[in-house]
Amino acid sequence: MAVIQENTPHTMDVGWGGINRANIAGLTVVATETVPPNAADFSAIIGKLKALNPDLVYVATWAGTGAAFAKQAFELGLKPKELHIPHSTITEKYYSMVGASIGEGITGTTHEAHFRKGDRDAYFALRKRVGLSGFDAGWTSLRFIALEALTKAIERAGSLDRAKVMAALRDLKYETLHGQLAFSFGVEVAGKKVDGVGNKMVYPAQWQNGKIEVIWPAEVATAKYRPRQ
Repeated sequence: MAVIQENTPHTMDVGWGGINRANIAGLTVVATETVPPNAADFSAIIGKLKALNPDLVYVATWAGTGAAFAKQAFELGLKPKELHIPHSTITEKYYSMVGASIGEGITGTTHEAHFRKGDRDAYFALRKRVGLSGFDAGWTSLRFIALEALTKAIERAGSLDRAKVMAALRDLKYETLHGQLAFSFGVEVAGKKVDGVGNKMVYPAQWQNGKIEVIWPAEVATAKYRPRQ
């Protein structure tokens, strides 16, 4: 496995998380390359990766940077068995950014699914009210969950006092669209101490026939994983 990570706080965390999970899964990380924000030239990195020939290339970048990488990888003949770009399946615009011959089979993650848990009726009603459907604005469920959790903490605290609200969040546990939510404080993940980290799920997804398909878990999956051609 090789990791490309864009040097912004969120995407560096995504890269760090990918490396951590790869190690847990027993995968060997053969290269980790950090690129500047909005990087546009990946030719040197792609040359290095072609020599290493990793089975999986994990691209922890924003969608635009990931699209640039995918196009250059295609043009320069880098063909890993798996190209995973987490932000590629956040929005349906990505496919048109790279084209069908490149986009087909790329995997990523999504926050959206045909939810079976939580206050799904309220969530889908809100999306319909503002004219959203499918994977439009594919980050709305995580915003919904964040505001829902904050609302429940304020109600439990009976106050807007920040210390009381934080105390309420520490013990908050309830079923969201993505399943049971809880927060952890003072825990260590892959050698890094984190405070207030939640357990919100994201869903593995893949571009299949020009559509984003959720491929896990089975209860919300719309298709099965297809190996890249």
